[in-house]
Amino acid sequence: MIPRDKFDELAMLRLQMSTREEIIPILPELLVWIQDMNWPIAAKMAELLRAYPKETVPHIKDILKGTDSIWKYWCLQELVIPMTKDHQLLLKEELMQLSHYPSKDDRLEEVDQLAAEILQMQLR
Repeated sequence: MIPRDKFDELAMLRLQMSTREEIIPILPELLVWIQDMNWPIAAKMAELLRAYPKETVPHIKDILKGTDSIWKYWCLQELVIPMTKDHQLLLKEELMQLSHYPSKDDRLEEVDQLAAEILQMQLR
């Protein structure tokens, strides 16, 4: 079920027909496919992943603590912003770290600004 490449529409079709029990164990492998939202299957993958906000939070935390700033950006944009405030709050520590102490690459990719926007949304 895990896509073999960024054009693997057949895998996406299988994933869309899969059960929660089949999807949840492979969430970390699926998150890889939103590292670049220009990839042909990325939008469909993001849509699929949005159905699992609670289950993706621990994996998103790991990504936000990592060094891939573009992946961080897409996780924030495509998964965290659409989450409910309750789920976003589970990422508050990571969002604060990114907004207050961004790496050079995080600043370059505007991850710090996006994290700050999400924190502001939580206060509304």
